[in-house]
Amino acid sequence: MSTGLECVFYEIEAKGEHFYVLQNWDCPKGAYNWMEYATAYGPFGSFDAADQHLSDNHANPGGFWRRTYIEGSSETVDRLLSAARQRPTERPNSIYYPPISSGYVRSFWNPYAGR
Repeated sequence: MSTGLECVFYEIEAKGEHFYVLQNWDCPKGAYNWMEYATAYGPFGSFDAADQHLSDNHANPGGFWRRTYIEGSSETVDRLLSAARQRPTERPNSIYYPPISSGYVRSFWNPYAGR
């Protein structure tokens, strides 16, 4: 299953930086420009590192675009990338659920397991 959220990976060749921009969950349906309701993550040293961060920290968007970007081409993208540079690349703000022990999962999902 995928979320159906929009996702674009940008490479800034001049700086060797990679970012991805992911549509926010609260983006209005049918918004004219979904990037006005998005968050950028990065910079990363490679596309693979950016892709791994996406996989580790977000639900599967279902697909993505991959673009080379020249800074100054879009005010919206420049704003998103600038904001990404100003915060550490870490797990997005979300509710944290600590790992559950396997015994708990077994009894939670199947109360008759092990009997």
